[in-house]
Amino acid sequence: MKEMKLRKQFFLKPKACFRASPLVKKYGWGIHYDSEGKVAIYDVKSDAYNWFLKSNHVTIFKGMRSKRK
Repeated sequence: MKEMKLRKQFFLKPKACFRASPLVKKYGWGIHYDSEGKVAIYDVKSDAYNWFLKSNHVTIFKGMRSKRK
């Protein structure tokens, strides 16, 4: 119960989006969010990343640019 309260408190403040992170755009990592709000990163050359690409249960979003042109 305490963990749920801490998680709720954590998400009250807006956080930076990983889709605009250099991890995605520059270094080529894939970021996965699960239903519990946990985050994992995967190398695009890994088997796990390729499994997510082929999965029907995953929604894929492209990385975002960090500055307006």
